[in-house]
Amino acid sequence: MTALLLKATATLVLALLAVRFARHRRAAVRHLWLASSFIVLLALPLASMLVPQVGIPVSPVPPLLAEYLAEPTVITAGPVVTAAAVQSDELPPIRRWRPALAEILAVMWLAGALLCAVPVAVGVVQLRRLRWNSIPWLKGQRVLSVLASDVGVRGPVEVALQESIAAPATGGIRRPVIFFPKDAPTWPDEDIVRAAVHELEHVRRADCSINVVARAVCVL
Repeated sequence: MTALLLKATATLVLALLAVRFARHRRAAVRHLWLASSFIVLLALPLASMLVPQVGIPVSPVPPLLAEYLAEPTVITAGPVVTAAAVQSDELPPIRRWRPALAEILAVMWLAGALLCAVPVAVGVVQLRRLRWNSIPWLKGQRVLSVLASDVGVRGPVEVALQESIAAPATGGIRRPVIFFPKDAPTWPDEDIVRAAVHELEHVRRADCSINVVARAVCVL
């Protein structure tokens, strides 16, 4: 476990340093570094289980030590104590249960895992609520259909208006959807195209899927 924590820490430090040095590059480059680091984190425990163990040869026991260990040990008998001699009116002390270090660490890990899993569950509920309360936007759907092939998005992407958001947002894994604010129909066409291209880039890179994987790695 200690070796696994050290490897994970080193992976994250290197990834954050790479993102720091690439701050003037495109956002896609920094995204690639971070996504790759989470994939490495996910592979670390699997590699520790799949990689075969390497045996280290141990030198044989010296002859003199072997003869000493082989000699019989003489055990002298002590005084015989009868049951009557140990009888007493006092009850033996009750040993209180104290959690072991491994049990304490397991509880701490479980609490951290639940804490990291809460945002995933909250995000799923919020996405369903946004889908349920949104209104399909036909003009945005037509604009998106034209732009999708240009940016490399092949599957269907829904477009909807949502009054509870202030800026465009993307959600969904199997059925991606792009939400626009309720005042988006009054935007200039250039702003609609610019926002649509930006959100389609999230769909093309599968950012929602990568975020779920990153959350799962944090839970583990």
